[in-house]
Amino acid sequence: VRNRTDDIVSAFEAGANDYLAKPFARREMLVRVRTLLTLKQVMKQVVISERQFLQAQIKPHFILNTLNAIMVFCRTNPNRAAELMDELGNYLRGKFVFTNLDQLIPLEQELDFVNSYLAIEKTRFDEKLEFVYELEPNISVNIPPLTLQPIVENAVKHGIYPKEEGGKVEISVWEEEGAVFIRVRDNGVGMTEEKLQEVLNDKYHIGIGIQNVHKRLISYYGYGLSIRSQVKEGTEVTIRIPREKIKDTLEPTE
Repeated sequence: VRNRTDDIVSAFEAGANDYLAKPFARREMLVRVRTLLTLKQVMKQVVISERQFLQAQIKPHFILNTLNAIMVFCRTNPNRAAELMDELGNYLRGKFVFTNLDQLIPLEQELDFVNSYLAIEKTRFDEKLEFVYELEPNISVNIPPLTLQPIVENAVKHGIYPKEEGGKVEISVWEEEGAVFIRVRDNGVGMTEEKLQEVLNDKYHIGIGIQNVHKRLISYYGYGLSIRSQVKEGTEVTIRIPREKIKDTLEPTE
């Protein structure tokens, strides 16, 4: 019944996808509903495709190299081989276990998958890779799956390993000014300003996974990735999740 401009604007600002004022025709209402349902289905298909693409980023050589390391430890340190096998299994579950596309997972669970990946790489490269966590206690937040993994893996692969002496990855979580912040920082080779601008678009091949995460975060929270980098100094990627957007169950906006 309320059809003033202010009423309509307020409805959209509150999260409405469409607005139909009385009196209205039944056919118009049904067409609008069908359009919204179609948009939702298209969005879900996009998420399916992008997540499948992310899962496809697992390189065969990573699996083979990890299995080779496990075989070596089987002969020299069976206990370590068993631990590494557990980490590999956990890492792969982090990539493939999610079947509900609207599902969010606890941050702790995503960090567990990330830790498995880092433990595997630490076993393979030893002193060339160091990683630390700075986690503020009692922070509870759910995030889309496969959010941190691509960021951390990108930091290791393209930040730390090209650096002859290796480096360190820091993962920090804290709350400030009504939002939860998650930061991945490395002291690797860094990027030029030109390359940094390309990371979030289609022009730069190593930015594909990062671009995917950036788009998904915008769809959930209205904020994408904040990236800062300096050549020979490293790269810092930050996620901002407003407290009012944190819910147990949350679907991307249509």
